[in-house]
This record gives sequence, C-alpha cells and structure tokens, in this order.
Amino acid sequence: MDDDALEDAILLALRSSPGSRTRELAEAVGLPRTNFGRQLENRLQQPLKRLLAAELIDEDHGRYNLTQGGRRRLAERASATP
Repeated sequence: MDDDALEDAILLALRSSPGSRTRELAEAVGLPRTNFGRQLENRLQQPLKRLLAAELIDEDHGRYNLTQGGRRRLAERASATP
C-alpha cells in the first residue's frame, strides 16, 4: 500500500470510528501483524504526522479524529472516483 492509499485508508477508518488510537487504526487499515501477533503501528507514524501537518486530522491524548479538511478530502476523492 503506497502512502496516499494508506492516508486515505486512515481517513476512512476515522470517519467510521472517530476517536481511534494508533493500534485501532492499524487494525482498521489492515496492516500486517508481527511474528508476535502485534500490529505494525509504527508504519502509521509518518502518515499520521503528514495528516496532522495538513490539518486533515487532529489528535487529543492519543486519539485521532477527522477535521473538516479531512472530511472534504474524502468527499473530493469519492467524487473523483469513476
């Protein structure tokens, strides 16, 4: 999954499950598990930082939510898809 697709998957996951933590997002976007059964949460750190910097999501005590900008991006991507 490339970075844009992962960011979109994070936004979609937050739309359906606002207030999710990183572990919950990793499961929602289907990241593989380690040999010990843990999600690869660290794979989300850079995409989450980019989404925060772009103000598409916000973070409060480890929980993430969509902003109006994030909702707008999802709507734009949905209308652009044939």
